[in-house]
Amino acid sequence: ADALGRPLIHSAVPEASARGAALLALEALGALPDIADAPDFLGGTVQPDAARLDVYRQAIDRQQALYGRLVASSPLS
Repeated sequence: ADALGRPLIHSAVPEASARGAALLALEALGALPDIADAPDFLGGTVQPDAARLDVYRQAIDRQQALYGRLVASSPLS
């Protein structure tokens, strides 16, 4: 939430990625007519901390500048 500057709702399911993959497989097999009909298992909401957002923004700016320098110095560019 802090890095994105947006509230995030986390899953109450410990293996949310596996659950999502299983739901997509069931839908593809026709066993689940519409994935939207699957029940949600949503956990709590995490609110962003505005003070931390600035730290992440600075880190992103640094990373983008370093990446630009790396690409510019690449023999492939």
